[in-house]
Amino acid sequence: MKEPFNPGWQGIPDPEPEQKKDILIEIGTSLYPLSPQTQKYVGLATKSEYEHNSSVLIINEPHFDVTGQFAVYKLLETFFTETPQLVSETTFLAEGLPVNQTLSLAPLVDAIPNPDEDTIWEVLSTFLIPGYAAYAWKFNPHLPIVGTEDPSLYQLSRDMWANMPANPSAQELALWNVSVAARNRQIAKTLIEHTQRLQNPILFIGDAHLLGLSKVVGRQDAKMPLDIYDFLKEEKVGHTFLSTTSSKRRTRQNVETYRRLMLAQQSGKYEDYISLMLTGERETTVTPSPENAAEYLKLILGKRQGSPGETHPSPSKAFSLQRENRFIDAAQEYSALSATKPGVPGYIISVQESLLRDVTSKILRAKKGPGSKQGPPEPNLPLFGPRIAKDHYHRVSQFATQFSKTPGHQETINNAMSPQWETRYGGALVIAAAEEIGQARIRAFEARHTLPNGRINRVDIATTNNIAVECKNAASWVPRSRINKWVEQAITRLKQSRENYHYSATVIVVPQQQNAEKIQTEVDTYLRLKHPHLLRKIRVCRVNELNQLLRQYR
Repeated sequence: MKEPFNPGWQGIPDPEPEQKKDILIEIGTSLYPLSPQTQKYVGLATKSEYEHNSSVLIINEPHFDVTGQFAVYKLLETFFTETPQLVSETTFLAEGLPVNQTLSLAPLVDAIPNPDEDTIWEVLSTFLIPGYAAYAWKFNPHLPIVGTEDPSLYQLSRDMWANMPANPSAQELALWNVSVAARNRQIAKTLIEHTQRLQNPILFIGDAHLLGLSKVVGRQDAKMPLDIYDFLKEEKVGHTFLSTTSSKRRTRQNVETYRRLMLAQQSGKYEDYISLMLTGERETTVTPSPENAAEYLKLILGKRQGSPGETHPSPSKAFSLQRENRFIDAAQEYSALSATKPGVPGYIISVQESLLRDVTSKILRAKKGPGSKQGPPEPNLPLFGPRIAKDHYHRVSQFATQFSKTPGHQETINNAMSPQWETRYGGALVIAAAEEIGQARIRAFEARHTLPNGRINRVDIATTNNIAVECKNAASWVPRSRINKWVEQAITRLKQSRENYHYSATVIVVPQQQNAEKIQTEVDTYLRLKHPHLLRKIRVCRVNELNQLLRQYR
């Protein structure tokens, strides 16, 4: 039988990893190796070239990236395993904490004294603690973690960021940059003071603090020290800067979540932010908060205890596969886990997209050739992407057979096998909805009718009893503005066409992890204000609730 679809990809062997050698870095007045194992977690290593009497280690604190935070944890684990003599000479210096204030990890140690890597990943993904605190929690809870910030200046800088408009003016950005520069003086002073007492104080700081402001104003134009680099150079303290492997991508959602956390820090009330974390929306923080991380952990453990026999995914396994250049395995692992546990932290879209880029460039190649016929997909080649299940290919094959006589089925298949993961995920949701409804009750997929104004009314699934089923592949929190657009689209579906055809109701299907009840409340609020006569004509449900809802329209 002729295959109805083809992704157009063919597997080729993984590339051989480059043979790496030790890199020597200067700490104090001595040289220490970064082994090839440690270098797996280092994305960038630079060192100061100016004259200095001793040197310190500075590690980037990747505010927006769970993968980067986990890499910090792994970097420290491997580095101190290979240089145990440095542990007693080490203090972690933290961004966001008041100067000389120590951070106690007792709440986390009390909750779980010896966390496994999956638990560490889960807590890191809330960004209530950073990667270096996770290392201390696991291996050395008594390792000093000390603050570096002038609290007034940090609060000012934090509050300016939290309340900054979406499109700040040049003056607003300049004021915020001044607040960062003011913070840098105290941070550098604290670091320099610790170098006089210990061989290995490690500063964890966002990379913009090291050199970022000089790039804004130009180093030659700066009339005073701005960056930590400047203050260290003045005191003849050299530095090695390590940035971990990261898939950070700054998005509007990242910035909005960051702003919410800054507001939680302002008020000291973390309850709403923890609730946000439990729904799967998470991105970043600066000030570590072991107390709130422990509270989050207790809630997660309580949920697990309430679900006996439930298995939990292992994101650290996928991370390890990625570090070993096993990109096909890593991509499949990330994709499948994000499909089975979409609420589990760590599967942010930027991580997925980074993996897809890696796999596309290093692992896969398109079949080409003028006039050549494309064969069937490789049966063992995973079709990956955010929330694409391991059995995706099998389910598309089953759909192709089961719905072969239903109009529009081929377009749904094409969507499910699209090179674009967003389209592929949308096609997967339509197939899941079709499986739930059943072939006998579906009139057509991608049904089209022409409206009086000439526009085309296109519906994902048209049922035999004239219900328009629209599938919305929203993977994370849906803002009210987007829900309102869904409602207007659903109203269009109810309009009569030139052929005198119209649907009696529109059902909006959302993925299993979505809060359908909350979205329905937003829909009803919008309808009461603008289209009260259409109340109960537009309904929202998850895939597994679809049949129950459709029965109400018989």
